[in-house]
Amino acid sequence: MRLYLKAIELDPEWKRYYVDVALLADNADSYKSSEQGLHLWQRALESAPDDLRVYAGYGNALRARGRIAAAEAMFQKGLAGNPSDAQSAAGLCSLYIQQKSVDKLRYACRTAVGFSSAPLESLAFELEQVNEYALAELAYRKALERGFDPQDSLSLNLAAVLLRGGKASEAAEIYKDYLAKHPGEFMWRDAYATALEAMGDLEHAEDQYVEAAEENDNCQTHGDLGLFYLHRKKYQQALDEFDQAFQDRWDCPTPVFALTQDKQSFGAERAKVTQFEEKMLARVRPKEDEKTANTWYRFAELSHAFGQNDQAIPAYRRAADLSPKQAFPLGGLGWALYQSGRYQEGLIARHGIVAECRV
Repeated sequence: MRLYLKAIELDPEWKRYYVDVALLADNADSYKSSEQGLHLWQRALESAPDDLRVYAGYGNALRARGRIAAAEAMFQKGLAGNPSDAQSAAGLCSLYIQQKSVDKLRYACRTAVGFSSAPLESLAFELEQVNEYALAELAYRKALERGFDPQDSLSLNLAAVLLRGGKASEAAEIYKDYLAKHPGEFMWRDAYATALEAMGDLEHAEDQYVEAAEENDNCQTHGDLGLFYLHRKKYQQALDEFDQAFQDRWDCPTPVFALTQDKQSFGAERAKVTQFEEKMLARVRPKEDEKTANTWYRFAELSHAFGQNDQAIPAYRRAADLSPKQAFPLGGLGWALYQSGRYQEGLIARHGIVAECRV
């Protein structure tokens, strides 16, 4: 960067290279958040207003410094001067996504994803995060038109967007084609099963869930199969699969969520849930001489989630004793005590968090 600046100083014909200097400065700690960095972009704009990189680069620098209105104006100026400025279009799209300005982002992003030179993958991801699945789909499809997807990541990301956007049958076709080439990829077999379930092909969905669980005996595959059975009101089969999931990981998130946040799905069989939870806790309770704070904390969290505060409270205490500088066990302890009506003890535990955070 210093060499560029020296060359510009010696020869005014090099002023066009202020654009390159500004781009380099965006990655230099002493420039990227300072006024000095913006000064370089202003020099770049004055010296090379026809350089396609100027407006998007200047706009991104302004946005990085929180000057959103100025960044928006700079992106718009770039597009006004050159309607084919893919980077300015992408900058405007991304900015409106951040602002969650739906009407603006839909117009700007539709323009941006029409350019094959735009950062389509990152825009698709951002659009997916704000549930703009139709535009995310367009972005992924445009990226696929480039003809380069050696790891099938674009296709698989497109399938995920299609599934979330209500196009399960199209997603299922992509997963099916992928599995034909990579039959041992259990994660995508699970995704294929989810797509089949969403489109109502329950027989083949079950086949795929079962195959995934047989090929890969783990928390995810058995948890997803259990959830499938729960949706079909096959309660005992659901609990059997959750049992298998817990054997792989004793705080497996899918069955924990189903058992604690979706109990109503068990209908008249809800009594079995409590018995099942007690069985799981008895299986994974740490031995009394366990010295790892995280083991006690995870057990406390599982007990707490299952509503077994009589087991959660002493486990949180053990975790806090073994790792007194950690706030999480004290936070869990305070909440469990509060839920148990032990308000004064809960306040003391919460006060302990504040004390630890002040150290």
